This record gives sequence, C-alpha cells and structure tokens, in this order.
Amino acid sequence: MSSRKSLLAKISLALLIALIVLTVIHLKNGIAASQNVIVFDESHGQYYDSDKLDMFISDLKKLYTVYINRNTITNKTLENAAILIMTNPKTGLLDSEVAAIKGFVERGGVLIVMGDWYKYVNDVELNKLTEDVGIKFTKTSVHDKQFFDYREYYPLVEVAGDSELSQFLKEKVTKRIKYSGCMLEISGDAKEILRSSKLSFVVDENGKTIKSGSVVVGAYSSYGKGYIIAIGSSKLASTRYFYENKFYDNRNFMLSLIEWAMSKTGARELPVKVEVDVKPTILPVGQENNITITVKLENVGSTLSNVKIKASSDYFSEEKVVDQLGSGEKAELVFEVGIKPSRSGPISIVVSVEAQGKQKTIETTIYGAEKGKTVIIDYSHGEYYGLDRMKEFVEFLSSYGVVAASNEEIDEKLLEYAKILVLPNPEKSFSYSEIKAIQSWVENGGILLVFGNYYAHFDPKIHNSLTSSFGIEWYDGSVRDESHSLENKPYAVFLSNFADNDLASAVAKGVEKVFFSGTSLKLSENAVPIVIGYDTTIAVDEEGNVLVEGKDVVVVAVSKVNKGVVIAIGGVHTILDSYYGISPFSTNKAFFEKLFEKIIAEAEETKKKEVYMPNIVVTFTDYKNTLPLGESEIIGINIINKGNGSALGVKVQVLGINAEVSKDGNEWSKSIIVDVGEIKPHDLEKISVHVRGVKEGLATVKVTVVSENFDPVISSADIEILPSAQFDYTLVVIVAVIIAAVMAGYLYFTKKKSRKKSKKKKK
Repeated sequence: MSSRKSLLAKISLALLIALIVLTVIHLKNGIAASQNVIVFDESHGQYYDSDKLDMFISDLKKLYTVYINRNTITNKTLENAAILIMTNPKTGLLDSEVAAIKGFVERGGVLIVMGDWYKYVNDVELNKLTEDVGIKFTKTSVHDKQFFDYREYYPLVEVAGDSELSQFLKEKVTKRIKYSGCMLEISGDAKEILRSSKLSFVVDENGKTIKSGSVVVGAYSSYGKGYIIAIGSSKLASTRYFYENKFYDNRNFMLSLIEWAMSKTGARELPVKVEVDVKPTILPVGQENNITITVKLENVGSTLSNVKIKASSDYFSEEKVVDQLGSGEKAELVFEVGIKPSRSGPISIVVSVEAQGKQKTIETTIYGAEKGKTVIIDYSHGEYYGLDRMKEFVEFLSSYGVVAASNEEIDEKLLEYAKILVLPNPEKSFSYSEIKAIQSWVENGGILLVFGNYYAHFDPKIHNSLTSSFGIEWYDGSVRDESHSLENKPYAVFLSNFADNDLASAVAKGVEKVFFSGTSLKLSENAVPIVIGYDTTIAVDEEGNVLVEGKDVVVVAVSKVNKGVVIAIGGVHTILDSYYGISPFSTNKAFFEKLFEKIIAEAEETKKKEVYMPNIVVTFTDYKNTLPLGESEIIGINIINKGNGSALGVKVQVLGINAEVSKDGNEWSKSIIVDVGEIKPHDLEKISVHVRGVKEGLATVKVTVVSENFDPVISSADIEILPSAQFDYTLVVIVAVIIAAVMAGYLYFTKKKSRKKSKKKKK
C-alpha cells in the first residue's frame, strides 16, 4: 500500500514539474495570455524602432498591452496577439516567418506594415506579405511642391476612399498627414485609405519623375478572417517632426487606425475609455488619510448594462454599479476611502471595469512618505516622459529616498515631504503660488532638479519663471556639434568639457563623457557652469540662427541658494533608458553619481551645522483699545513659531493687570494658563481670552509663553478702562428750568388778567 502511495506521489511530482517546464517554455517563446496585445517587431534591423516611434508606443501602452519582439517571429510570438506592426525591415524575412504572419492574419489578426522612400524601402520583403492581397510597395518617393512641410519630399496626404475603414478614419482625422515614403500600387480587392494631392508627383530611385498627380500611399485588404494594412511610410509614425507635430494629424491617424484594427479582431478588452485620478498621491506614514478616487468612463461601443466598477488596494475594496451606459455616454464615479500607510513606498490602486464578460483594468500608484525624505518627480505640468522611460534613473534616485510620482499641485504641504524635487521638462505653466512655494523650499534646503528640451518641445518662459531668480535662464534653442555627436545627428551630442570651477572639477573626476540633447543655459549671479561646449559646439534657434557658441554653451549648471541647490540640465533625454539607439542614462550614470555625491554631501554638511531652534512670536488681534468698566471683550492671541525647530511643551500664561481674564467668560480670575503642547516650525496657534477691567484707568493683558526648549517670550496689550456709563441729568435740569419759566409766565399773565377784571367791576 505504501509503495503504491509512493508511486502516486512520484507521478504527481513528475506531472507538476512537467507543467512548470511547459509554462516556462510557453512564457519564454510566446506572449503571456492577454486579450489585448499588440506586437511591435524589431527583429529585422528596423531603423524605425520603438525608440524612433516612442511617442506612438507610449500612447498604445495607455490602451493596450504592447510587446516589443526582438526574436524570430513564430506562431508562439503571435499566439495571443491582436495586431502585428512591422516598420520597414532591413533584413529579410524567413519563409517560416512569412508563413507565421499570414497564418496569424488568416485566423483574424491584423498586420500593419510600413515602408520608406526608394533609398531604404525593402520592397522585396514587404511584398512577400502584401502582394497576395493586391498591395505592392515600390522603389519610389512621393513629392509635392504645393502641399508639403519643410521639403517637397515631406508631402501632406489625406484620408481617401469610401471603404469602411476610410469612412471610419474620415470621422476621426480632420487635418492632413505629414508623409515621407513611397507610392503603393493596388489591385483586386485592395482599397485605398491614404492619397497624395493632385499636385504631387512620384520619382524613382534615379530621381526621374515617373508619375504625376494623386497616388495611393496607404491601402488595406481582408485576408482570411483578418486584415493587412499597408502604409508607404514608417516615418509617418516616428516621433520627431511627424507624430509629435500638432499641425498635422499623424497621431490621430495612427491611433484611429489601431482602434479600427482592434475592433475587427474582437480582442479589445472593453469598448470603454477609462480615466482614473487619485488625490492625494503623497500620504504621511502612520496617519489616517482620506483618499478620493475619481473614475471617468466613456462608452465608445454599443450600449452596456450592469457595468461594475471596482476600486481596490491592500487597504480597501469597494464596488459600484452603473445600470446602463449608452453608446457615447459618459459617467463619473467617486470612491472616498481611508488609507493609513504603515511604511514609506508605493501603494497600488487597481480600478477594474467589467461588463458583458469583458474587463478593463487600470493600475495607478500613490505613495506613503515621510517628511523631508522623499524624491518627488512632478507630473502635474504636462511632463511627457513617464517613469517607464527612465527606470534606471529612478533606481538611481531611490538611493536618496522613496521615489514618488506626483500629479498634484506643488504647494508647501507637498514640499514638506520632498528631499529632492525633479521636474522632467514641464510643459505647462506654474502658478504664482507654486513658484513661490518652490523657491521658498529651495532656500530652506531643498534640492531642485530641472530638465529642459530643445526648442520644439519646451517653453523657456515656463522654466525661467522658476529658475531666473536663482541666476539660471534657458535659451529657446538646440545644442549642435557636428564633430562630437552621433552619426547624422548633430543634436545628439557627447561632451566631456567641464567648466573651470571647484564643483565642476570635482564632478569631472572619473567621468568619461556626457550624452546630451537639448538647449543651452544662460547664467548669472551665483549660478556656475558644470558641463560646457567645445569650440565646435553651438546652440541655434528654430531658424538656425546661432544663439551662443563654444565654451559659452552651458548644458549643465548649478546654483547654490542659501541652504538649497538648483541643478539645471538643458535636456531631459540625458536620463532616458533608451533614445537615438543608445542608452543615455547608462552613458551618464557616472556623471550623475559624481554630481549628486558632491551636492548631497554638501547639503548634509550644511544641515549638520544648522541649529534647529524655535522662534516664538506673539501678536494680538480683534480687540478694542478702550473698554467701559463692567463690560468684557474677547482678545485674540496668535502664537507663531517662525523658527526652524519645534517648540516643545508650550504653555501660555495670561495675566490681567487692573483686569480679570477668563477662558469662557463665566469663571473670572487674575490669571489663566493654557496648555498648548508642541508648535512645529511655521505653525500658528490661536487662543481667545475674555477680558474685563476692575477699575478705571489703564489695564494690561500680559502674555507669557514658556516652553521646554526656549526662553520665555513676554508680550502685552494695553486697554483703557473707561468710567461706567452714568445717567446724564443736564437735560433734565434744562427741561425743568424751561417748564418752570413757562409756568411762571403763565401765572404772571393769569394774575394780571384777573386784576384788570376786578378794576372793571369797581368802576
């Protein structure tokens, strides 16, 4: 019996091991199961990779699961995918890859392939995927001398055709699309979706015009249960000058194309747009906090019933239900919950929306924090690059405190938690109160790290509003160096030239080079340059005019302000994990280590030397200088700690001289004592005391504030006690005199009249 049990146990163990192995193999070779996956291929040496299309990829990640494929494409690669995107490949496709891709489309997937202009387009490989459905890439370039941006080979094209996809795109896309690529030839059931203007023309690889007039540059066709969509340009979706350009609709076109494609695969999790906002994002550890979670829904599909919205974390779980959400209808739900963080660090808030058996989940993060120990990265001012684009930098910052991303307005309360405040190229203006709060925080020991960008992606007025008072201003330009940059990218610069000052010299030790892309800085007052340009370095404006050159080009600067420090870096790309095909932060890590080591060490030394003491100030409010005897009034006493340390065990004695005092106006005495306790720096305690005089003359209210850790503070307020109000007899006397005079006159004239009558009788 025991041997049989032993055999069963061995079999069970073997099955378990086999299951684990199969699971690992599946996860290694394929994509983890999900209803909403887009595969972006980078396995064929594509120039237009996820770095070049980073803004597009970032947008996709907000709505879908995006998997960057760098291995051979197999059935496993596409097993759980809805859409495969392939920009112009440099290397060839294996026959097995072509078969896997076509099989994926036949089963209901959508393939989006994108070409290039004649010099680079790999028409042979692309046509392996598209010719079967009547779409052919050509070795050409589309030009337009009338409708173009910057150069004629960047023509402006439009949505065209009357197919289902064309109609869908026309409702979404309202402006022209900037293009750079080849012409497509279509036949059979293939349908156009993009066309150049009637004034355009097509040139071949010899520069010869082979066609004039409007041509097809985007098309699609069904294939099995799925679709193949072809665009003659990969650059159309690249960030720089194209996808990011707000004057054209490249971004809207690409996202609408994906939306339509996803709807055709049936893989969309739920046809509902979900926005989640959580306030506040920074929570004091060990304290109960009231959290507001706002969930906004928009139904972009057909009417939904019994929509369940659940908000949860390790601290709570609540659910609400919307009975019906019509097509195009919006709804807003608010969850009010309490959280008491037990430690510093991230707190995950998960919001799920479920209806008709489908679900969409949004995860956001708030943070438990301790005052003065947190590295806050601001995202309340339109900063573009999220934490997912700077993971290595975030890891580096974590050695200086808990790293928290905040979308709250910057005020004194938020900054109480900040040791370092990072602004990764803010693109929205700061309010006056935010500017004052940041400047005050820096002066009192904060470390402010501000990044910029080149002229197209930042507003120097926003940056100057924060840093000009610290001696740092920002040029509206772009740093260039033909001799010290990536190939064909003079704006992607490598610098190892450090300024001639003690701080720059200390930072330079052990730093080989600094990668930089952005603008230059203009310094004054206490600001000092750290990294500067070579003789070959220039900074130009949008028109190409030179703003500053040589060693006057400053890309990193530091300003020491009272107890704090401002670090200004002209380009946010310095901290990204990947850009321009390199790893900027990996290149710059040694520089940041040296810079922070020096700055933090000096800041800590300043704090050690600083003595933390309270500074109590007493003021009086809301009282009159005169008071009638017998009457009372209330005097307001304000006790403010203007120091940098807490006042402990504070007690306030209120003494009446020629007066009596009371806490409530009922029990009166010569003096009272109010126990206040701790008063933290900048805090205000208000006390109200009833006062009445005991005799006429000058009365004084004397306030003595004592504490465990500072000398007594004495202040007083004088009040003149007037005589109590008495009856005024003056008017009575005057009236009496008048009455007496009237009566006397009356009697006089009465007697005189009676005499006259008696004389007449005698006669």
